[in-house]
Amino acid sequence: FLSGHGFLDPTFERHGYGVGRSIGLARRHRWRTMGCGGGFLLLSAIPIIGWFLGPTVGVVAGTISALDIEGRKGG
Repeated sequence: FLSGHGFLDPTFERHGYGVGRSIGLARRHRWRTMGCGGGFLLLSAIPIIGWFLGPTVGVVAGTISALDIEGRKGG
């Protein structure tokens, strides 16, 4: 949950959400948050290539997920 929230949080912060609201959105969309973090952790287990690919995919997935969540909530 925490690694996924770490990828979603910068987008929430950029759009003016406070800490409490960011954590609340991440908890409400728990499976999406854990999916971003789980994908990152699985890719990070691959030596060398995964160490570069994991954070990149995590940031992209987190940003897309956060924008989708934000759009669903009315921005």
